[in-house]
Amino acid sequence: MSDSRPLVLWPDQCQLVLDMVSDPNVAAMIIDRNAIVLWCNENVAAWMSRTPQQCLGRCLWDISTGGD
Repeated sequence: MSDSRPLVLWPDQCQLVLDMVSDPNVAAMIIDRNAIVLWCNENVAAWMSRTPQQCLGRCLWDISTGGD
């Protein structure tokens, strides 16, 4: 496994995240105002299944709504 350390990316950097996760092998890392990290990993990919943008959107939605 290569060195894949979490990056701190704030909402105004979401486009940067999208650029990163354009590679399906790269985990999407989003940190909200409470510094909660959500990884778009295998579990996320299950409902992602289409595009990195959907994955990112879902992560941000989960953060903003507290999960559900």
